[in-house]
Amino acid sequence: MEWGAELLSYRADQAGVSGTVRRPDGRMELVRARYLVGCDGAGSTVRRHAGVAFKGGAYRRSVLLADVDIDEELPSDAAHVFVGPDGVLVIFAAGEHARWRLLLVEEHRPGRTAGPEAEVRAAAEGLSAGRVRAHQVAWKARIPLQHRLAATFRSGRVFLAGDAAHVHSPAGAQGMNTGIQDASNLGWKLALAAQGVASEALLDTYGAERRPVARAVLALTHLAFWVETADSFPIRRARAALAPLAVPVALRYAWLRTLGFRIAGQLWVRYPRGPAAVEGLPRLRRGPAAGRRLPDLPVRAGGVPCRLQHALATPAFQLLLCGPQGAWQQQRLARLQARYGRLVAVHRLGTEPSATALCDPGGGTLARLGARNGAQYLVRPDGHVGYRCAGFDLDGLERHLARSLPGGSGHQPTTLPVVTRGGTAQ
Repeated sequence: MEWGAELLSYRADQAGVSGTVRRPDGRMELVRARYLVGCDGAGSTVRRHAGVAFKGGAYRRSVLLADVDIDEELPSDAAHVFVGPDGVLVIFAAGEHARWRLLLVEEHRPGRTAGPEAEVRAAAEGLSAGRVRAHQVAWKARIPLQHRLAATFRSGRVFLAGDAAHVHSPAGAQGMNTGIQDASNLGWKLALAAQGVASEALLDTYGAERRPVARAVLALTHLAFWVETADSFPIRRARAALAPLAVPVALRYAWLRTLGFRIAGQLWVRYPRGPAAVEGLPRLRRGPAAGRRLPDLPVRAGGVPCRLQHALATPAFQLLLCGPQGAWQQQRLARLQARYGRLVAVHRLGTEPSATALCDPGGGTLARLGARNGAQYLVRPDGHVGYRCAGFDLDGLERHLARSLPGGSGHQPTTLPVVTRGGTAQ
């Protein structure tokens, strides 16, 4: 990564991408790469040069951001939300130029700047009913809001991720999660394709999997933003009256808190069946289906309690073999590991204590996986199930690996990218 370098233009062909880059010292340089990923925001140069449409529109609202110091100390381990008839104010202890970051949603006026300090202080004090009194504004900016989605996430050797592929309102704090999961989904696929281990077809699954997620996030945030900012009189009064009542009720019940966390953390994300999410035979009747996240369940490793995702956290495909240790043909496992090497990490999970295998003494984790009578889970580097089936026969698994990783260990990369497991809550 090189900060301050700017991509001015590029040209893609069948073998790769050539781009003109301006270095921080003003030098121009021609760069050649196998692939180009545009993570360059809503005004993406990469997307514009690829000719990809960015469909959607602009909101009539903008966000005022400011880093402030305040008179009254609020608890710094939580975000504070103030909802009133005239807008929404969020303040949390994550400022860069001062301790507190203030986020204020207000009516957008084209060409309007962030405004003087007095205006920022008055808006914060008014929406918080006097709770937030800023005595210093160290930094401020006003950002217009849009809701847009790229027509495609791939154009040949060019890919789009993050705000270059989708932008939406800040409602629900979904922006960073969505961009990180784009990178998590695309990174391991690019690593394999670039080094000849996987076929180019694997790269097509990026857009097929991530674009529907982005479309769902846009719909969710659009609805939440309308509830937060609709300016008709009945809705403004209802918002001001009901929000203080609804939030304590939601926090009181564990199932509502869990639902809110799953939505905000994007733990609901699942991918459609395709080359990277396959149900094998014989089918499993229970447990996380192909394309879903592997749940983070309790196990024991070497007799020490831990979580399943922690035990499967190395940057590789994780093969989880569920059942008695003697049920698996050791020679076939040895051939599999010889062919794929560090690309596939093999784990065993049973009920009997073992120094070399994962243990589920009570059988609860095996039951959640639908694996009381044996099962196989191949977990992708992004934590989603790539393949699964019931039983102890490895034929289906080997066929799936041969299709997914035809290069095997002959073109094996030294490592796969380290990717985010689980949701990344903002």
